[in-house]
Amino acid sequence: MHDSRYMLGVAYSKKGETSRAIEILEGALKRNPSAEVRGKILAQLNRIQ
Repeated sequence: MHDSRYMLGVAYSKKGETSRAIEILEGALKRNPSAEVRGKILAQLNRIQ
């Protein structure tokens, strides 16, 4: 579940919809993802912010 939200955030980011990507990724963090997925989410947020 959390990995799918990560992928959705990445997709929005690639489309240039940065605000929506950040919203999705931050929401995914609030759902207590595994350490692996959390790391991927944080890395993606750092790239786009």
